[in-house]
Amino acid sequence: MAMMPGLAAQVGALGQGRVCARDTATARAAEPWRPALVGTGQRLHSTTTPTTETPMPHSTRITIRSDDIDSNGHVRASQYYNYAVHARWIALSQAGLSVKQLAAAGFSPVELDVSIRYLHELMLGDEIDVNTRFEYPSPKVVKVIQSAIRRSDGAVAAELISLTGLMNLTERKLVDNAAAVWRRFVRHPSMVDLPVTDEQS
Repeated sequence: MAMMPGLAAQVGALGQGRVCARDTATARAAEPWRPALVGTGQRLHSTTTPTTETPMPHSTRITIRSDDIDSNGHVRASQYYNYAVHARWIALSQAGLSVKQLAAAGFSPVELDVSIRYLHELMLGDEIDVNTRFEYPSPKVVKVIQSAIRRSDGAVAAELISLTGLMNLTERKLVDNAAAVWRRFVRHPSMVDLPVTDEQS
């Protein structure tokens, strides 16, 4: 989840549930991490009330584009990671994160470890929902659990687990309590599964 150039503008537009209307070639050159066409990120709905043990994931819809495809005719491996990173930023944006404020305060998310399981091919024109959950297993670490679901048949195309942290850019080290820092910069903590504090209970 390292900070990328042009991220603030991109996240701001995507937080409104649309893709920026600008030249595709220019956008891809400036932001090569940007994935395919994306719909409005949202919380999945359930007929039952989600519990704290099994929070409902945030969902971001993506349509596979021609420049996501490799010489084998399916989505290239690295693009699955780009989809996952993009979905995380959508979730954070809709939780009310201000990227400018986060950067101005001297913090940036960093990737510590990533594992990806490739389960089914994705082809040009496929639509997927990238479901994202956040866990806070230790003070310095945020665990991001994601799955890419093919909408045509419900097949799980990929599963991703990332361990991330927040770096203090002045001290060049991870902050001691990532959840506490994230809470300072989001307006809707429950959207990124931040645990309830004593003040909120």
